Amino acid sequence: MAYEFVSSGQSDDQYTRQLEADALARGNGVYPRTIFVALGGTGAKALLHLRRMVLERFGRVDALPGVAYLSIDTDTGSASPAPTDDEQKKDPFAPLVAFHPERERINLSANISTLLGPNLAMNPHIREWWDESLHLTQQGFNIEKGAGQIRPLARLLFFQNQGAIAERLIEAHGRVSHINVSNTRVSRA
Repeated sequence: MAYEFVSSGQSDDQYTRQLEADALARGNGVYPRTIFVALGGTGAKALLHLRRMVLERFGRVDALPGVAYLSIDTDTGSASPAPTDDEQKKDPFAPLVAFHPERERINLSANISTLLGPNLAMNPHIREWWDESLHLTQQGFNIEKGAGQIRPLARLLFFQNQGAIAERLIEAHGRVSHINVSNTRVSRA
């Protein structure tokens, strides 16, 4: 069933009724095989929220066959797979929605001092887009606490870790496209 977005002349109420009728006709719904990818801390929070909604609706985070999750971040502290006792008291579902550290999480890292500063001249593929006003190597910047919303730094770490990222995406693709993923709710397309 194809969805047609609000066309001219259709009111919000009409469109809402159309969506509700389509949802009722579909029952539980059919969804495509999907890899949800979270970038950075904000992306991870959004993906954890989605995982919580899946847990609340279906009883398990992995209840949807053909769906995989991947969180990519530089902040190694935000990757804590096991919540602290205080966090678990505040949120008993935290351990159930946490990312699996080997399958669903990538902590990006690089020795930026070998790539930047005086070494930037030896890396023309980085120099062409790097903002030289950022003197991170002189400031004692700790990359393990995150990229600090510094987009060129996040890009540099993505570039330096592209092999690991590609590997995890290929693994996730294998999980969602595996022939054993057979469920009437997973789209065959």
